[in-house]
Amino acid sequence: MVLTFSKNFTILHLLNAFLSIFEFLKKTAGQDVAVMMDTWCKHIGFPVINVKGTATATLEISQARFVQIGSTIEPHLWNVPLSAICSADSTSPVKLMLSTQSTTTTAPGGTWMKLNAGQTSFVRVNYDAEGWAALIDPIKSQKLPAVDRLGRLFRDLLLYLQQPKTNFSFF
Repeated sequence: MVLTFSKNFTILHLLNAFLSIFEFLKKTAGQDVAVMMDTWCKHIGFPVINVKGTATATLEISQARFVQIGSTIEPHLWNVPLSAICSADSTSPVKLMLSTQSTTTTAPGGTWMKLNAGQTSFVRVNYDAEGWAALIDPIKSQKLPAVDRLGRLFRDLLLYLQQPKTNFSFF
């Protein structure tokens, strides 16, 4: 795994130096891709995105470095592109960029919300108790796409169940 990561980083570095791919992507996407990629390529690990208020008018989103039990790694902030679907509109994802420790924004509305729709960001998502509970019906009724229902959602949940501070009394 270390060799693969090292090789991938070296290839990205090569592309950056000789092909100016990030400049091309910046012009095409309208965002500074190099800045965003630096937060991912130059640091170990990935973020956990904590979400509160998924069924309210105000959504609180924060990020922290995800670590397994017993691991200690210095904090880091990523530029995290996120998308969300909700019960009010599960076909047109709302897109946002989290580049700070935390932010408060208007919630997309509805009775449930799934952050990281389509699993487009390399993150773990942790909802508050109400957010996890609200996802039970769209999982059971298959309102969520299979990639969201069966993929990361259950992996995220299983990882959090291993953490000592986790409380999932709603199941």
